[in-house]
Amino acid sequence: VFAVNATQQISWHHIAALYPHASPAQPLSSEDPQGGFFMVDTPPEAGAFLFNAEGQLIGIAIEAGEVIPAEWIAGAVRQYLRDGTYHPVTLGISFIDLSRVIPLVSEIPNAGIRIEGDRTHRAIIAGSPAFGAGLAAGDILTVFDGRRLDGRIPLSLLLARYSSGTEIEMVVMRNRKEEKVKVVLGPK
Repeated sequence: VFAVNATQQISWHHIAALYPHASPAQPLSSEDPQGGFFMVDTPPEAGAFLFNAEGQLIGIAIEAGEVIPAEWIAGAVRQYLRDGTYHPVTLGISFIDLSRVIPLVSEIPNAGIRIEGDRTHRAIIAGSPAFGAGLAAGDILTVFDGRRLDGRIPLSLLLARYSSGTEIEMVVMRNRKEEKVKVVLGPK
């Protein structure tokens, strides 16, 4: 693939890692984009456009070699063309991605997103979509709109696929029991 940055400089890259849409057990639906989240070998400048050998846009570099697939930003582009603005969505949570840490307690799963705050960040932002859905500190999000939160795709990239007002279903582990929770995503 090749990248073109804001000053029209071109750099060549190899795809270093592909992250599929969800776990292998999760079948793809007809609404899923064709490509998954991916990384390139040497990080191009953030904001650089990446193209395949046929010259088709395949993604936009964000940082450290991570690339947002073009299919994932299609909703944002449609919103911008329709409304003249784009408002990224949020859940309104602070969290720890459990797939990136070693669980210290056996009852905590090794995958999912644990809602947790600290001295400077609240676990749940008052008035946020998560607040409205009744999520609380200590809840562990394990499935987001049918996709297992296993660390393969960062939550921020999953959220980038949706527009404000979209209702999604999540599976939350609370008090060692799974619950289904619906949330309406809101703007940042």
